[in-house]
Amino acid sequence: MRTWAVSTHRVDTKCRPPWHHSEVIVEPPSPSFASASHRTRTLSRRGFLAAALAVGSLPALSACSHLVAPRPDYAIEVLHALAARDAQSLSDANPDLAAVRSAQVTELDMEITRACGTHKDGKPVDECGSDVAVPGSLVTGSDAKLLLTDSRNNPVLTNALDSRTALREEHTARLATAVDGGIVLALRVAGAEWEELIPLIPSDRDEISGAEEQMTKALQAEYMMIYGVGVAAPRLGGDTTTALLARGERHRILRDRARLILEDSDVEVPESAPGYMPEGAPSPDTAPVDYMIALERYCAQAWEDVLLAANNPRMRMFALQAAGVAAAGAAALGGNNLEPLPGL
Repeated sequence: MRTWAVSTHRVDTKCRPPWHHSEVIVEPPSPSFASASHRTRTLSRRGFLAAALAVGSLPALSACSHLVAPRPDYAIEVLHALAARDAQSLSDANPDLAAVRSAQVTELDMEITRACGTHKDGKPVDECGSDVAVPGSLVTGSDAKLLLTDSRNNPVLTNALDSRTALREEHTARLATAVDGGIVLALRVAGAEWEELIPLIPSDRDEISGAEEQMTKALQAEYMMIYGVGVAAPRLGGDTTTALLARGERHRILRDRARLILEDSDVEVPESAPGYMPEGAPSPDTAPVDYMIALERYCAQAWEDVLLAANNPRMRMFALQAAGVAAAGAAALGGNNLEPLPGL
């Protein structure tokens, strides 16, 4: 038996004040995520002390509960630990899939470094983040499908989503979606069927508090996707048509599961409209493949919105994986069958 090495990011447990590092600079996310601004946020000792004295919010500088330092999203750290585990395990037996996970490690590491901030001299902040333990063990040389499936459904990630801060920002939700979509594509190469990759309905599926509206919109996105398949299929031919019809089947599964979730949550279930005109999508007459790519991305965004809004961690996991399936579908339509971070 082989036990996976623990991937760690240290969290400062010594309750050092935010000004311990003199001046910490936290860059905003890159424009490809959400923000076009590159202004820095500076936290200096002088500025912090002046603010503290002005509002009287820190009665004692030794009171740890009042000190908040930059730290990364814990769900991002979990995704990083799992990707690092897989990249190492697959390096010999399946270098192509190892490269996918290594590319994800690089992107996730960049986000962790960004969230932790840097010193004024550009060096990374020490002791930022949490210890992330990837539990369990697998047999040495176990197949890629088993390994990647374990990563995608790992309970450590589900537990991380049971947080008020994990994947609550658009850029981290998009990054997580891209990672899941990359795993979906890797699993396809490893032999998984698309139907295996559609998330299962959580046992507590009636718990969608906070995301009722978003869940309804996600269902509407699935209706639009299914409608779009019917529009685009006659305009294509050969294997593309076959693949498109199969795509419609898996989105019907997602549609049915979304309806059941709404029904069990006592939320009014909307019916499909007679037709849809997706805003901003290319014309299905002149660019049917691009039209379908736009619809897949529309679905991915709708499920990301559920991820951002929902409170229940298992429902958030469902939404993350549904978004990942759609992001992977868009990449596959574009010919990128082993894209590490689709949609990013």
